[in-house]
Amino acid sequence: MEHTEIYTRMLKLCEDDIKRLKNEIAAITDYSATIKKHKAEMKESVDLIEQFIQWGAISDANLRLPVDSIVISEKDKKLHIKINLNAKFERHKDCYDAEGNLTDRMFIA
Repeated sequence: MEHTEIYTRMLKLCEDDIKRLKNEIAAITDYSATIKKHKAEMKESVDLIEQFIQWGAISDANLRLPVDSIVISEKDKKLHIKINLNAKFERHKDCYDAEGNLTDRMFIA
């Protein structure tokens, strides 16, 4: 009986750790599923571009000419795509929701 408080506190700490670890595992699983989903979506886009190239509608050189680089990243479980162009174009930013609908358009000075 004299160690009851110590054992109760230890059990509480273990239960808290188990709950925290279960939440972390769930978050990692969700993150992994999100990455797989984005990879599949990106593959569809790449496949579409490859079909245009095969049909002769767009050549690989045509695609490379205006584009300097494409940077794809993920932050807060959201996919960010930045396309840097070789020419001076008016800078703008388009924002899309999860379904691919345009939600906001901004022009940057």
